[in-house]
Parts: sequence; structure tokens; C-alpha cells
Amino acid sequence: MSKGMKTTKRAHDRAPDAELATPYLDLAGEAVLAGMTREGVIAQLVSRIKRDQGYLAYRKASGRKTRYDEQVTSDMRALALAAVLLEERRDK
Repeated sequence: MSKGMKTTKRAHDRAPDAELATPYLDLAGEAVLAGMTREGVIAQLVSRIKRDQGYLAYRKASGRKTRYDEQVTSDMRALALAAVLLEERRDK
């Protein structure tokens, strides 16, 4: 390591989180500026779930399976939960 390049484990651990948070917030800001509403977000989440279900059905029918398919399934669960939580919050 060169002089002046001190890094700690703690600083190194935070860097990936900071990199991930920026696109997340940027995309959320773009959605707000585009006028996306809670109902619109829920509709988009449901649409993505349906698209991914079709993708997984195609992959299964063609006898293909990869780790990516497992990640898509996991993402679908998270998207479904997000939609449900948004619906619940709207009803309060």
C-alpha cells in the first residue's frame, strides 16, 4: 500500500453500500419527477412479477435453469411483498 492510502476494514465495508444507495435514490427521484404514484408503482411491481413468471415458465418449458432463475424467483417475492406493503399503507 502506498503512503497516504490508509484504508480500514470499516471504510471498505461501507463503500459498496454507498455505491448501491446512489442508483436506488436516483431511480426513485426519476420516478417522482415522472409523476409516478403509489398506484402506479404497485401496477409496475405486479407487471414485473407477471413478466418474470412468463420468463420462468419459458425457461422451465425449454429445460433451462440457472442460478439467475433462482435470483428472479427471489426478486419476485421481494416485489410481491413490496406491492402488498404499499397496498396496506394506502389503506391506513
